[in-house]
Amino acid sequence: MSGLDDEWAVAQRVLLDRVTDRLAGTGMTPAGLEYVRQMKGYPRIPYFAALWVPDPALRQELGIAICTHAMGIKLVDDLMDGDQPIRPWDQILGMFLTQSSTATFGAHHRPAEVLRVFDEDYGVIWREQINEAERPAHDLDSWIHYASIKSGRMMMCYASAACLAADVVDRLPAARAFCEAFGVLFMIGDDIRDHRDLGEAGGNLCHLIRSGRVSRDAAVAATRWWRAEALRALAEFPPEFPIAGFMADFADRLITFLLEDDRVDIS
Repeated sequence: MSGLDDEWAVAQRVLLDRVTDRLAGTGMTPAGLEYVRQMKGYPRIPYFAALWVPDPALRQELGIAICTHAMGIKLVDDLMDGDQPIRPWDQILGMFLTQSSTATFGAHHRPAEVLRVFDEDYGVIWREQINEAERPAHDLDSWIHYASIKSGRMMMCYASAACLAADVVDRLPAARAFCEAFGVLFMIGDDIRDHRDLGEAGGNLCHLIRSGRVSRDAAVAATRWWRAEALRALAEFPPEFPIAGFMADFADRLITFLLEDDRVDIS
């Protein structure tokens, strides 16, 4: 993915400079700014949702807006969870990032449709975020339900916003299908890391496997199914960079880990 890696590197520099400058100007503390600089995943992974935008400059602009929005959501999610060492006033500034990034989408094609997508998708996402906090996943079906919404639906929303803002609606179904599958696979990897590194329990997929509430075979079968869905969507309408090999390898590493080889790197 050398071409994508190069584009990513440029976008990452612009993203972090822009986000931290705006947050500093709004009053975020040095501790909060450092926390934002150290965020993993959110400043990078959502960029995948912009890969169906053909114009490189617009793709980068929308990709940065997507990642900015995701970083804002992460801060608000931290505020809800109350498990991060930065003050609530820093975390609530995540709302500023979501508003700022949404304005970027509104400056391009189909702004009313873009805003409707954010409204509809995030209505579902926030509802299920609260449901999960009150009723954590207890089996594979409930885990997939939450993952397909809080990560899959989030990525689907970003794919829709990017395709609409770029006026490439013919690419939207494939982009949205890929992003749902990738979102679920990303959550599997996230749960693996959190369980391995932090000992996360509750509705964590690995904890559910270890506690016997989810069979290992079923978790592997589900991972293979979402892998196939991601590759099917990529074949239906390929994005601007060839990422099928990366996706297959990423999913295969998840499967290897779920089969209990703790040496595999899923970062």
